Amino acid sequence: MVKSFRFGSFCTVFPVLLGIQSMLFAQITINQNDLNISFGQQFTEYNLSDSTATGIPVAPGTTGGPQNWVFDQSGYPNGELFQVTLVDPSGTPFQSDFPSADYAFQFTDSLEIFTYFQLTNSALLSLGFGVADPQNPMALVNNPPEVAVPFPTAMGVTWTNNFVFVISPAPGIEIRDSTSSVSVVDAWGTIDIPIGSFNCLRVRSDVTNINTTIIPGIPPIVETSNYIEYFWITNAGIPYSLANISSLEGETDPNFTLAEDVAFLVNTTTGIDDEAGELPATFDLGQNYPNPFNPSTTIEYRLSQRADITLTVYNLNGEQVAVLASGVQPAGTHRVVFQARNLPSGIYFYRLRTNSGVDLTKQMILLR
Repeated sequence: MVKSFRFGSFCTVFPVLLGIQSMLFAQITINQNDLNISFGQQFTEYNLSDSTATGIPVAPGTTGGPQNWVFDQSGYPNGELFQVTLVDPSGTPFQSDFPSADYAFQFTDSLEIFTYFQLTNSALLSLGFGVADPQNPMALVNNPPEVAVPFPTAMGVTWTNNFVFVISPAPGIEIRDSTSSVSVVDAWGTIDIPIGSFNCLRVRSDVTNINTTIIPGIPPIVETSNYIEYFWITNAGIPYSLANISSLEGETDPNFTLAEDVAFLVNTTTGIDDEAGELPATFDLGQNYPNPFNPSTTIEYRLSQRADITLTVYNLNGEQVAVLASGVQPAGTHRVVFQARNLPSGIYFYRLRTNSGVDLTKQMILLR
């Protein structure tokens, strides 16, 4: 069955940031004043879901720290890229359903989906989400709001949630989706993802979801699912979870090695030119920095207009070794981090191509 919406399990929404670093690095304390919300900020998320019912191999690690977690596309092939934009809720189609929202995330795929959040002195609250289906738009409001993270939070902090949202897909039919969870900040260390390496905390959530369908004239249809979810947060100024994994249905072992879903960030962008404060005039591919590099380097590119792009890396034999970005992206300055941890020293080429015929290539050197 489809798991209920909650931050971290649907497109990994978890707009939490920043902490105060303690004497042990990555021992982050998160307070409400640590949030840094910038409307228009965009993210690219890589998402892989199990389609075989056999699970995706993962290594979530154990409790405590320090630990190191690695997520990259080469380790999780055949996933999909999603574009996410942080937006002002007052300009969204469901603003009247979430009047207390301070910000929202917009996901654009076959349908537009908006997730809504409220910031209070005691917690960041997930209010629910809206699906902008032209034929049947729906707002699904969490009652009561879900506690995404309490303030302050750090290693060892725990919290619980019990919330419900109700769907009425047709007259007389009601679907009640009830979720309960117990969450704990249970590990710390560093995480390596395509946009860089970060000090982080890991949050574990043990989730129970009960989905009840009520149709007049027949007994209620009840489906129950249980799973474990992990997500990683940082103090590096990114208003989004860095990565998350969800276990297979019915999993009870916190050290599980097979997942149903894996997601992590591969790109971020401000949507505007950082230096000039205006949109770039042309398509441009910058020189990676540092160069030479070991094992990671940043690649910046600029789009003068919205475009369907691919950014790929090749070795001297012309073999593709990485896809750093793919899909429709907005005009503006974009940056990605290329992690070459498993590649040998040598000369590599990175290539930016667009559906409008732009084709730019530059060279970089990996030195071990």
